[in-house]
Amino acid sequence: MASPIAHSLAGALIYFTANRQQPIRWPELFAVIIAANLADFDLIPGILLGEHSMFHRTFSHSLFTALAVATAGYFIWRRFEPGQALRVSFLIGLALVSQLLIDWLSYDPTVPQGIAVFWPFSHEYYMANNTLFLNIERDNVTTLPVIKHNMKAAAIELLVMGGPFLWALWRFRHR
Repeated sequence: MASPIAHSLAGALIYFTANRQQPIRWPELFAVIIAANLADFDLIPGILLGEHSMFHRTFSHSLFTALAVATAGYFIWRRFEPGQALRVSFLIGLALVSQLLIDWLSYDPTVPQGIAVFWPFSHEYYMANNTLFLNIERDNVTTLPVIKHNMKAAAIELLVMGGPFLWALWRFRHR
């Protein structure tokens, strides 16, 4: 699966593309970037239990969860900015779906390969036949081969996601 680099750039890309006509609203930008990484928070309980991938790529990597989080985002945002709640929840949902798309396009060497995108309706895993991103190694992270692999993965993410992000930022600044 891809790293937070790709997911964060995707979230920022979504935010800046959707908000070309407005000044930066930092809480919204922050919420969208967090949402773009939210599915990978499922690594935390596994790390705490000693097996980082125990819960990874299952329920949190599903369209159902993206819809549920976007809906929750609507009700939370409505308390602070009622007029922006629908727009922000839509951006949060898009950011979560971007995580699914990026992870679907990421090589996954673990079994089963891919993500459970249709959970809870299906427990089948999906991964693109031709992946665009490398996986991030989480074992032996201090060894030279893993460091090289993860640096190569990060460089690919910066190249692939950095260009569209810079374009969106330029369009935002030159509205």
